Amino acid sequence: MAQAQLPQWLVDHITYRDLCRALSDVESTVHWCQRHKLLAERKSCPKCGREMHLVKRKAVNKEEMGWRCPRKGCRLEVALRSGTFFEGSKLGIEKIMRMVYLWSVKTPLVKMKEEIEVAAQMAVDWYNFICDVYAQYFIHHPTIIGGLGVEVEIDESKFGKRKYNRGRQQHIRPGSIIYSDEWKAYSRITATTGAHTGCRSDVELL
Repeated sequence: MAQAQLPQWLVDHITYRDLCRALSDVESTVHWCQRHKLLAERKSCPKCGREMHLVKRKAVNKEEMGWRCPRKGCRLEVALRSGTFFEGSKLGIEKIMRMVYLWSVKTPLVKMKEEIEVAAQMAVDWYNFICDVYAQYFIHHPTIIGGLGVEVEIDESKFGKRKYNRGRQQHIRPGSIIYSDEWKAYSRITATTGAHTGCRSDVELL
């Protein structure tokens, strides 16, 4: 499963309550992530090539598990998160998954922070990181949205200021009704695509 497809997949296939139950402890969390291709199910030792075992590791993060080579004379250990979406974070995988779910159903940041019980800056950092992963996926896998009379909501805080807005209008079908904060670059989209613009303060997009 592509990382950026995860949020929508979660919402479509599982409730938040069921997700919390599935991630009830360390081993359950790891096995759930393995089943859904978020963590590797097998790993070969990069040093000797022997198949590694998944074991509990002594780490700062007490709930962590990792890979260990069983070969005597090697015993190389590799972090479970290495090369994954979770790499580099000290936050528990269970909390990260819950945060991704809450983000995908547009949970306000303050409420998300309280539900996950993390520091405000940690919540902000992960919120932005998830947005970035999602945005990068669609940059590399363009999707055309909108259509005649269809409303398209755009949150300016999630996009960089591309000069003259080049490239963005190619993702919006002609005739679309665009709601934004009236950033003046959108007058160019209107002229180019024939879309209409409006202003709405309750816009919620990625």
